[in-house]
Amino acid sequence: MPRFLLALLAIVALALPLGAQSLPDWVSPHLNDFAGVIDTDSAAKITAELQAADTDPGVEIAVVTLRRRADHAPGSTLEGFAKDLFNHWGVGDATRNDGILIVVLVEDREMRIALGAAYPVIYDGRAQRVIDALILPEFGNGNYGAGILAGVIGAREHIARPFVEGAQVTGDSGLPAVPGGGIRWDIVAFVTTLVAMLGFSMRRLIGDMVVRRRPCPNCGARGIQIERATSIEPGETTKGEHRTRHLCPNCNWHRDRIGPIPSLSDQRKHSSRSGMGGGRSSGGGASGRW
Repeated sequence: MPRFLLALLAIVALALPLGAQSLPDWVSPHLNDFAGVIDTDSAAKITAELQAADTDPGVEIAVVTLRRRADHAPGSTLEGFAKDLFNHWGVGDATRNDGILIVVLVEDREMRIALGAAYPVIYDGRAQRVIDALILPEFGNGNYGAGILAGVIGAREHIARPFVEGAQVTGDSGLPAVPGGGIRWDIVAFVTTLVAMLGFSMRRLIGDMVVRRRPCPNCGARGIQIERATSIEPGETTKGEHRTRHLCPNCNWHRDRIGPIPSLSDQRKHSSRSGMGGGRSSGGGASGRW
């Protein structure tokens, strides 16, 4: 492969952003208005609805407002950020994975309802209808408190309740119509997530290809191999290590890069905080922009 093409591929690989994350910790297991956009009266009503959902239908729903995604995870997608924050907080029961997290990014003018890993894909459509029919009409008028309150009630009655009861549902059964038809943000979100996933995969693929074409610094032979493995398993309170090894099969030269793996207690820390149950999300949910 020509050197200029290898150089171009290397530049492309470096240009695909991953972004270091600095996820916020929750203050309340129910409402965290970090952006400061919810009025006092609405905040009290939202909190009451979230607390009620804990016992009826018995599903943990949390809400967070933030200013900008870039303040916490530069280069991330909305979908990836919401999933990571959901898992960082451990929303929902750890055994049922039925939690719901409503994320509102005010200056980005975007939001997401992130669902626990147990929800079937049909509930992505129901989350989309809650956003389009109940939340975005209020957000478009700057009524964040009213929009979030409507969204919490919608998530409780149209997502959590039918899921717990095992009801047979469609993507929009029982939900109000979208004013004006709405934009198919579900399709937009799917395409955005797909592009982001391909970007991450391509970065590693291109980076590995560049490394394999480099000559061995010891013998000059080409064909460097790349091995990835966990070198030290994490303990309860001790960190583990993962290793990436560049190996020359011709002379056995190698170079290792070591990265940390959090301890088991650190991995579970979100579930040990009172108020959050340690639930996980696999990325399901829906997004909206206004």
